[in-house]
Amino acid sequence: MADPEDHTARGVRNRHAHQALAAFGTARDREHWVLAVRTLLQGRLLTDVTRAVRDPDDGAPFSISGGQTTDGSPVAFAYTDLAAVVAHTGVVVPEVVAPTAVGVLEMVARAPGTGLAVDPAGACLVLGPGELAAVLRGRRNTPVKEALVVGDHELLLRVLGHQLAAGDAVLLEAVTAPHEGAPVLTARLPDGRTAALAFTSPLEVEAVLPGSAYALRPLRSYLEHVRDAGRPGLVLDPAGPAATLTPDDLRRVLGG
Repeated sequence: MADPEDHTARGVRNRHAHQALAAFGTARDREHWVLAVRTLLQGRLLTDVTRAVRDPDDGAPFSISGGQTTDGSPVAFAYTDLAAVVAHTGVVVPEVVAPTAVGVLEMVARAPGTGLAVDPAGACLVLGPGELAAVLRGRRNTPVKEALVVGDHELLLRVLGHQLAAGDAVLLEAVTAPHEGAPVLTARLPDGRTAALAFTSPLEVEAVLPGSAYALRPLRSYLEHVRDAGRPGLVLDPAGPAATLTPDDLRRVLGG
């Protein structure tokens, strides 16, 4: 069930998803599909509940709007902003809720055989049931991804510190082959030095290094390895929004 609407839902605009879908709508190729889909693991999306069946006690919607693709397959609808809802439904003042984008994907994935259409009156990115399952498969570091989207470096460091205390967070490291000990892939900084690379989800790896293998790295041991190896920095999610952790950042987060 979608979260009840609150007063902030109508002002939600997933700028990163909106821009990526527009680029995909022009190119319609695999590269831009990956770049668009990865944005659906961050921020929020709007769902239309104007005609939803509601809980008789608290009025919370039991469902979101949906329809069918041209081949008759069922899809749920989601939108990057209110204008996209209005353009598709024709309702000037629709009722909307704004779950997390990941929450929307997970909700739709629980409905057997149902896909997701994002901004159906615009670029209309459609994910079938199998694609939804693939996007959600594997480990992700959602808190770090969200901090990168916000773009606040101090917030990012606080999130990493909190995750170190929790002890179960991971980052992904791209490798040249899918076996232990394979060389890892790095990034060259403007000054010519080589920085480490880390990613918050498999799609972030695919967006930068199509077809690359990756390995899960426990957050603490990985950050300690980068620090102890003397790397000049660690670049997180280089496809963007990205951030570079300096050696000072690493020492601060790790406490020494």
